[in-house]
Amino acid sequence: MKRSELKRFMCMKEGDIVNMFKNLKGSITLPTPHGDAVYIKGNREDAVLLVSHTDTVWGDEKIKLKVDHGVVSSAKKDIGIGADDRAGVAALWELRDSGHSLLIVPEEETGCKGSGYVAD
Repeated sequence: MKRSELKRFMCMKEGDIVNMFKNLKGSITLPTPHGDAVYIKGNREDAVLLVSHTDTVWGDEKIKLKVDHGVVSSAKKDIGIGADDRAGVAALWELRDSGHSLLIVPEEETGCKGSGYVAD
């Protein structure tokens, strides 16, 4: 993945990411009380389920990124970039044609509400 593409995922709004996955062929939208989850069934015999979450926690701060020797990080000391989830979402996006099953869920940072709802 190009650095510019990864940076784009780090700065995207959650709804925009969800819509990208909704537009993939075969996607199934799973409405939850916390926002939409999106599932894409894999077509490989050995398919595994790859999961990431779309929400981040950084409050109302504007996201500012810095790149140092190829490492993307927050330009502000106490403000995260959502790399625990946005990096996962970016990885799933790169693997969208791998034949594995994909699932993106909302509201993990608030207590796994999205995945819990989908699992139930």
